[in-house]
Amino acid sequence: MNNLFFSKLKIDNRIYKNLKGLIFEFFSRTTVQIFFFPLMFYIWGTEYTGVWIFLTSISAFAAVTNMDPGEFTRQHMILNYNNKIENQKIYSNSFVITLINSLFFFLLVYFVNLIFLDKFTITKDISFKDLNVYIFIIALGNTLTIISNYFLIKFEIEGKIFIKVNLINIFFILNRIVPLLAGIYSNNFSNIFYAYICLQIIQLITFLYYSARIKIFFKYSDVSIKYLKKIIKNSLRYYLINLKGLLSIGGLNYIIGIFFNAEILAIYNAMNVMFKWFYVRIIGIVHTIATYEIAKFSKIIKKVKSLNKKIDIFSYLFGSILIIITLLFGELFFNEWTSYNFEKFENIKVLIYLITLEAIFYVLCSNELIYLKAVNKIKSIAEINIIFESISLIIIFISLLIFQNIMIVITIQIIKNFILIVINKHYKNKHLNFTNDQKSKKNKLR
Repeated sequence: MNNLFFSKLKIDNRIYKNLKGLIFEFFSRTTVQIFFFPLMFYIWGTEYTGVWIFLTSISAFAAVTNMDPGEFTRQHMILNYNNKIENQKIYSNSFVITLINSLFFFLLVYFVNLIFLDKFTITKDISFKDLNVYIFIIALGNTLTIISNYFLIKFEIEGKIFIKVNLINIFFILNRIVPLLAGIYSNNFSNIFYAYICLQIIQLITFLYYSARIKIFFKYSDVSIKYLKKIIKNSLRYYLINLKGLLSIGGLNYIIGIFFNAEILAIYNAMNVMFKWFYVRIIGIVHTIATYEIAKFSKIIKKVKSLNKKIDIFSYLFGSILIIITLLFGELFFNEWTSYNFEKFENIKVLIYLITLEAIFYVLCSNELIYLKAVNKIKSIAEINIIFESISLIIIFISLLIFQNIMIVITIQIIKNFILIVINKHYKNKHLNFTNDQKSKKNKLR
């Protein structure tokens, strides 16, 4: 009885620490973002600020090529926590793939941007020599971040998500403070980039130092073609799920940009920030914690089902609160936040309601994937999700050729998410029932 009590206390304490770390990250990042832009404008002016933001985001397009093995590696090692030999081999081989992946990422970001960036209007006043240095630094900085983050997988395996979150959060804040300090002590724009790369090197060293506390390290002798193939094959499944998210944001914005003016694109993205991504990020905190807990107790089906039920209840409850607030104050909050720049936009209220509904469906769709992600069983469902995402974008494009109405975009997104909720739930329940049946058969044999 005492062992059971202390075991539960340990689990509750882990969840509390992880939850506290994630909530602190959410609010600290939000606060930093609120003050960062006004301070950048004050210190560097609008032109330099715009160039800095543009150049630090140039690697975003290359995210579609970033087949990060971290997600599969993390879940596989949690599921095989007691198999030290297997985990050692997975960690070493996954690190090799991370290095190769980061090198490819660097070359793509650097050379592609080197060819095209000097032709952009926003960089026309920067000399080619300086631009070359800036692009190299940004590409190298992003590459170092990919490698740095890999070391933090160790903390997630131990269930210490809060340590990973706190370390990343510290450097997120520092990455916002450094450009401001560089501007206070110097008016040389290049100093921002030199300070930035120094910070990325410090981040790499810091993450490596702290991760050394957990005794699992890279061993060249563990590297094998068999494990490299295994990791690449399984990482591809997570890549497809992440690609779905990139298409639903970047791909959709691209299509909207073809058919509508900048004002429509601005109002659509502003509404998504206020009425969708805030809700998605709050639920994302729950997803992060639940993914570890489900993997840790994957063989206890009753506990897994209970966790899934709690996630759904929280999502519905928070979603209901969001709907009520949106119905009562949504338009007022949005107009105040955007300084009434979109006050005269037609059907603004309907657009807010539709985006709120789409947000709820998006979260419920993601809820059904938590279990399958946690136990590394997302191959088929990942393929289905990316197919549906691609089809929905094609349908949106064709529909906008006929009816140029932004409401159609969100309506199709709602229908797509509803269909995926049903399909994802079917696959989740199918696997849960199969696992339960297998467990029952084993108990009977005993």
